[in-house]
Amino acid sequence: MIIELSALLAIYFGLFGLLIGSFLNVCVYRIPRRESVVVGRSHCPDCGHTLGPADLVPVLSYLLLGRRCRYCHQPISSRYAKVELLTAFLFLVNSFVLGALSLHRGFPVWLILMIIFLDTLVLAFAWVKLLIANDRRPHPGNQTSLVRPVTILFVADLIHLALFWLILG
Repeated sequence: MIIELSALLAIYFGLFGLLIGSFLNVCVYRIPRRESVVVGRSHCPDCGHTLGPADLVPVLSYLLLGRRCRYCHQPISSRYAKVELLTAFLFLVNSFVLGALSLHRGFPVWLILMIIFLDTLVLAFAWVKLLIANDRRPHPGNQTSLVRPVTILFVADLIHLALFWLILG
């Protein structure tokens, strides 16, 4: 029962993580340009065309569009899909580990959900700061590297999970 509920929580939070990852991409793109992350529609950075709902489904749109803008056919950076998938993975892992531990100890489900959501969200927004800082660094061959921010994110998450494990004993 606990494993099934933990797996269900993990799937739910994994899908939710895709949506959060999509929003993190908005933040990473707009904050350095001093654009609002709340007001304004998403648009292609190359042609400026406003994207429709079918263009904004995390990861799926990227794959179905052949990794190119529907309107100008310029390549879409793979970073968008990578950030969405890594954020989904982060939410999935945290919810499975924290959910299983918490349910095993008899914590109320609402408290488990709140802890998983807030904890992972804090890590995700810390990741936004790392990605923005990473974009400002020069990279060999003018390539954007996600290795450093991803490594820092997962080390922080492992420490976070270990601390949670120790607290629950």
